[in-house]
Amino acid sequence: MEKELEKRRRARRIGRIASAAAMAVLAAALVGVCIWGAEQGARADTVEEGMRAVYRQAFLQMNDNVHDMQVSLKKLMVVSSPKQHVLLLDDVWRLSGAAAENLACLPVSHPDAEAFNRFVVQAGDYARTLATRILSGEILQQEDREQLAALYEASVQTAAELERRLQEEDYPLESLTGDGFYAPAAGVDGAGGAEASPSPPAGGTDGGEGAGGDGGEEAEEEGIANYPTLIYDGPFSESTEKAEPRGLPEGEADAAQALAAAASYVGGSLQVTGETAGRIPAFEIAGTDADGRSVELAVTRQGAQVLWMMAESQGGAEGVPEAAESARMRDAAKAYLDARGYEGMEATYAQFYAGVAVYNFASVQGDVILYADLVKVYVERQSGKIVGVDAYNYLFNHAERELPVPAVTEEEARACVSDALSVASVRLALIPKTAVTETLCYEFKGTCNDADFIVYINAVTGDEEEVFEIINGDEGQLVV
Repeated sequence: MEKELEKRRRARRIGRIASAAAMAVLAAALVGVCIWGAEQGARADTVEEGMRAVYRQAFLQMNDNVHDMQVSLKKLMVVSSPKQHVLLLDDVWRLSGAAAENLACLPVSHPDAEAFNRFVVQAGDYARTLATRILSGEILQQEDREQLAALYEASVQTAAELERRLQEEDYPLESLTGDGFYAPAAGVDGAGGAEASPSPPAGGTDGGEGAGGDGGEEAEEEGIANYPTLIYDGPFSESTEKAEPRGLPEGEADAAQALAAAASYVGGSLQVTGETAGRIPAFEIAGTDADGRSVELAVTRQGAQVLWMMAESQGGAEGVPEAAESARMRDAAKAYLDARGYEGMEATYAQFYAGVAVYNFASVQGDVILYADLVKVYVERQSGKIVGVDAYNYLFNHAERELPVPAVTEEEARACVSDALSVASVRLALIPKTAVTETLCYEFKGTCNDADFIVYINAVTGDEEEVFEIINGDEGQLVV
């Protein structure tokens, strides 16, 4: 049986390599679907097939990443050298992050999704915490080995369940909202799953909702696995994983107040159609906007803020626009945010898909850019009109920060940057390190061997915190 499963996994990996180029096109189509909805006729059929392929690919990758994480956890139970411990723990951290990213691509609504996300995020962070301790000269304690054994057992259950669902095609093939993915478990109200969003934040990487979950509740449900509780002093421990939204005004809104907020945002004729639960509970609202376009919104229960908005679009041009066209769309997006009360926002980067440009805006406090406080604005390239807004990260994270005073000067920080990097610009930035922690850094942008990089130097300690390469492609900039 094990050999047969391995054969199937190997075949799937080969198939995915062969279809990589086609998947890029399908992913772009999916973005358009997520913002504006499926079209009619033959085009709708094409979109549906694209959705099926993208969802299938994400699930396949998630399945493989969990299986590989299981293998690394199993090896950790038998190796003894600190070098091997660190290498395998690094594998677990890397694979868990990849699995969480795969999950973020799926329109999941079942409570299992929250439990699974919590498991892989905590497992990855725990692995990184242990690796850091080993690198500092510590050795694994018996309690650490017991935690790793519990993680391994949970990964075995999870891998087996994902494999079963893969064989039975029990994963999203048709539903955009997630209603068709994972039928609710026995005794579970399907409304209690992940909240809808045009671009659901991946836990922690974009400054969003983080690990999620109330410790232990998932064990009471019929789910993928009974995940262990990780007791350790880390950013995703039980004591720190329950971050709450910081960017919402006080006060509970009713349906009428939410409807009024939506009408002020887009105008037109609207009605409340439902509610969503999750980390930011919201009212669902739909109708037509002031331009007569079909539109959907979510307005938060707390504070009556627009969480996201999606409007009908006609599509249009593809590829990277000329600089002048991009500047016009970026300015239109900025003016849209200004008119709706988003002050001190600065455009950071852009991505371009079929008919739409997506501009990311981050909040600025003084001379420090706050990358966790992010708003995405979707601009229709054909008309220059705004067709989507995703304010989840901003509403979850935005607050006045008590920023530390840099103990490292810009010159001292520059000395910590490799001489191989030709520095083009430098500024202060507050970057998210985990779901609940942020670090003040000097942000150095520059080039090395004709490639663009960003290097972050801790403004307090002088440590090199992060290094990213900027890939400039047909869909804008990708940071890796």
